[in-house]
Amino acid sequence: MLNLEIDEITANWDAAVTGMAEGLRLLQDECGVLTLKWLGCTTMLLTLAAVRDRVSRAAGPAIGHRRAKLKRWFWCSAFAGAYENAPNTVTEQDVVALRRWLDGGEAPAVVADFSFEARWWRGVSYRNRALYRSTIALTMRGTPLDFHQGRKLTKAVIDGDSVDDHHIFPRGFLEDSRQAGPVDSVLNHTLIDKITNIRIGKKAPSVYIQDMATELGEKLVMEILESHGLPGDVNGSLRSNDFAAFSPGGSRT
Repeated sequence: MLNLEIDEITANWDAAVTGMAEGLRLLQDECGVLTLKWLGCTTMLLTLAAVRDRVSRAAGPAIGHRRAKLKRWFWCSAFAGAYENAPNTVTEQDVVALRRWLDGGEAPAVVADFSFEARWWRGVSYRNRALYRSTIALTMRGTPLDFHQGRKLTKAVIDGDSVDDHHIFPRGFLEDSRQAGPVDSVLNHTLIDKITNIRIGKKAPSVYIQDMATELGEKLVMEILESHGLPGDVNGSLRSNDFAAFSPGGSRT
């Protein structure tokens, strides 16, 4: 970048800004990245910005087809941890590979060779930053409902109600009930507003879910839990406070 001439920067500035804006819009509208915190690796934005012109120059159904390819690349790269090491080098390689794929060529290796097993999620904690954040974004892609009022979790709700990732089975409850397991696994986290999280405290899931049902009604509480990929049925692992059954091999349900 230090070798760029002012004329080069000026000539390409608008296209670069447009590419970045369109890339951010794709992530926010279609990939669940409602705030920058839930983007696994920010360097991925550079790749998106550099190749978005390949989508805008298409016409008709081809636009949707290319957008689908970009989203597939995003999720494969996120869960493969592709940008966790030497991100600048990966960006340089991915821009070339993605442009070729969007123009009708072969898929990038990260897409063609992608593999991920659900059981791996059990070991993903915040220490695995990219995978953790990407999993939260994947949950958000389905527009879950907030725990406080049952509203759709939008960026405005997240910012306004201090919504953040919190334990589903509280650490204090697991310690008091002497249940062992991956307490800090991403499987034991979801987005919960600050007020609700304070009210949950060390309560058993069955207790705070019943508190929610008393105020919101059983039907809405079922919808809230299921929108987060959580077992909402009355006989499920969450309401029976069974942490071992909740995340035995990578699945919360």
